[in-house]
Amino acid sequence: MGLVIPLFLFVSAAGFIVANSIAGALSSYPERAGAVSAWIGAIQYGTGIVGSAMVGIFADGTPWPMGWVIALSCIGSLLCALCLVLVSPATTREVTVTS
Repeated sequence: MGLVIPLFLFVSAAGFIVANSIAGALSSYPERAGAVSAWIGAIQYGTGIVGSAMVGIFADGTPWPMGWVIALSCIGSLLCALCLVLVSPATTREVTVTS
């Protein structure tokens, strides 16, 4: 029961975060929406494969390896987001799309 509530909260929040991050990525480069969408899908599948392999490697019959893999993924995502915010200049880019 000690893993169920934090996992529920994490998965519930991930639904909002993932949808908004994909929309943000697609809005940054509307002229490349297909390529960006494909790249996001590949990253999602790739991280799912790596995460499930790590859970399988560290499996011990309890749900704790899954919890640790999720926690490490969350920390890695936070570090990547912080690096992007610190490195990226605070400029806006105006894009005009012509048909």
